[in-house]
Amino acid sequence: MVRARKGFSLIELLMVLAVTAILASTVMVAFSAMIRPRLETTMRNLWLDLCYTRSLAVNNMTAYALVVNATTRNYRIYRSPTPSPADYIPANLVKQVLLDVDIVTSPIANLTAHPPGNTSGCSWFNLTFNNRTKRIQVYSDTGFFKMIW
Repeated sequence: MVRARKGFSLIELLMVLAVTAILASTVMVAFSAMIRPRLETTMRNLWLDLCYTRSLAVNNMTAYALVVNATTRNYRIYRSPTPSPADYIPANLVKQVLLDVDIVTSPIANLTAHPPGNTSGCSWFNLTFNNRTKRIQVYSDTGFFKMIW
């Protein structure tokens, strides 16, 4: 009398486990490759907006401020003729950007670009995503910005 087979053999289970492990490792490699471009793209966009803020100040002969809000993960560019936080009103808003990475600044969250081209306020920006951090260094005396990989 032939008995009906119930369940799977050990070899069949090991083959399914091996195929699943191969597929999972392929997905993890593809996912980790997506993290780096997100952080680098956000860093480049912030760097371009810093240059844009400086360019606005030089071309329009008035101060402009880039104001970072780390809790809501965004930053805004304001026309700031005085320059003071009293200028950070909707009428003076030039641009607002929402970030998909964490941002930390030092020592304060504002960077003001002045008409001669120099800057004051923040001395660096750190962008963090999935335990990877990139930095933009600000050189106040010249108004230049450097991306540190």
